Amino acid sequence: MATMKMTRTLRETANGTPLDAIAPGGAKVEILGTQDVAGAGSWTHIRLIAAIGTPDGWVSSDAIDGDGAMPAAPIDKAMFAKECWRQSLYTGTNAHYLTAIAELRSHIRTGSNEGKTAPFNLTADDWSTAIKNKKFQLDFLPGDIDNWRLQCAAFAVLAAEALDEFVQDNKGKRPSTIDLYIVQLGSPTLDDAARSLLLQSLKEALDATRAVVLAAGAEVLADPSIATTGPNDSAVGVNLGSLSAAKQEMAKLITSKFSAAGYGAIQQIAAVANAIAESDLNPNSVADQGELSVGLFQLNINGGLGSGHTVAELKNPLLNIEIILQEAKKFDAFKNATSIFDAIDVFVRKVERPANPGTQVQKRVKIAERLKGAQTLLA
Repeated sequence: MATMKMTRTLRETANGTPLDAIAPGGAKVEILGTQDVAGAGSWTHIRLIAAIGTPDGWVSSDAIDGDGAMPAAPIDKAMFAKECWRQSLYTGTNAHYLTAIAELRSHIRTGSNEGKTAPFNLTADDWSTAIKNKKFQLDFLPGDIDNWRLQCAAFAVLAAEALDEFVQDNKGKRPSTIDLYIVQLGSPTLDDAARSLLLQSLKEALDATRAVVLAAGAEVLADPSIATTGPNDSAVGVNLGSLSAAKQEMAKLITSKFSAAGYGAIQQIAAVANAIAESDLNPNSVADQGELSVGLFQLNINGGLGSGHTVAELKNPLLNIEIILQEAKKFDAFKNATSIFDAIDVFVRKVERPANPGTQVQKRVKIAERLKGAQTLLA
């Protein structure tokens, strides 16, 4: 997959007028075309496939790495197991099964090879099937496939689909681990020797991950709002380059207010990601389908955080932010969160409380990563 070798401002045409969007170094891009310009060299038309709004434009061809292969690297297995636990709770699958399959396929590493992307060695077709699932509505982009956290969500969805398929085909019978995995492999016909070999490989993967999965489960299940990963403030920094000028203004207002209230960059990014998910950073946004929600954080006038205020009042971004800030202050787990995931998890479940929190957490984590442009903060 092509990536940006260096940061460039997108242009409307080859060597044309600069647009209000930036292609940051390291960003994944889709190549749409190329053009040579007399006196200005070669230019490439790209789309940022893992950026908010997937903007497109032209950049000089020398700024692009056409290969852009993701390097293979180990993933912290404790963090990985925690993510598998979260996804198992969202999808009704088994955390140990999810973790063990990643161990079996890649030894829980990142990287890509022969059209498959670790840690679950998913193909583009696998990814497409998962993100198009109507029940779980992951709403991920094709370029998100090399994000290991999002892969955990996608593979959990695929496992849930396989589980439903097996139960339906076997009159309600629940599958064994090997039966479920065979369904996920496309239900090949295995002779006794091949089945025995697969069973042994699965047993080894389950044994190798048992201790870390048990420890992760104890931590995740103890309190779903507690911060479950170590601090990583050295990687913090908000990348707003893919947002329009007007949206950047609102994002900066949110980060400044949360900063003034004593919240660190992790919480600031979580707040901006939530505002993007709620209103696309439009302070005048109004939703009146089933409820009347207004402003940056879509505060509900009918029984929600917007109660007692008028539509006009809630369109004031300063008031809208202040109301959400006061609600966030009620939950120490938000202030104490040491990862983006945990901050968003608390914000969604405790502060905003939507009807489908699991899906919304995933959506906002994805937005936060694009704001960051750095997967490490999500670890």
